[in-house]
Amino acid sequence: MIAETEASLGPIDILVHNAGGDIAAAGGKPDPNDAVYIKEADVRAVLERNLLSTILTCQAVAKGMMERKRGRIVTLGSVAAFKGRTQGSIYAVSKAGVTHYTRCLADQLRPYDIAVNCIAPGDTRTSRFLGTRAVDPDRMVESGTLDRIATVDEVARVVEFFAGPMGAFVSGQVLRIDGGGQCWPG
Repeated sequence: MIAETEASLGPIDILVHNAGGDIAAAGGKPDPNDAVYIKEADVRAVLERNLLSTILTCQAVAKGMMERKRGRIVTLGSVAAFKGRTQGSIYAVSKAGVTHYTRCLADQLRPYDIAVNCIAPGDTRTSRFLGTRAVDPDRMVESGTLDRIATVDEVARVVEFFAGPMGAFVSGQVLRIDGGGQCWPG
């Protein structure tokens, strides 16, 4: 897919990799909600869709960026990587892997002038989020409190920062986008 994209559109200078995307997956979405009883096939599916897809896509794109000695890579993690999830441990572990891989890749690509960063959104009002869980209507406001669900634009602006001119000298960072819901480890 990378080769086809570059053949049609030219070299990729900015990669924003949104790992996951199992909405239309064959067999439906795996249920990674049990750290003990989750089936091996579901563990593999969650790791492949989140961590392995990030690694393989970044590897494929980074090679061209290294040759050109420029580029930006932004991976999408999750606040679950920081606070964990009793119900969803495999997902949290896969996103923690994305976080750590991003930092390692940033260090490796630093000599090539390639900035690599990760965003870690919390609850964000996407169609998928709103369609898969009960949402407190009080958290659907767009201002006046940080105890709310982020808009897609609020997350996109952080990607824009990392990918744009203001992020030129920022690399190896993971930025949580959750209205401060993760201020303290715990």
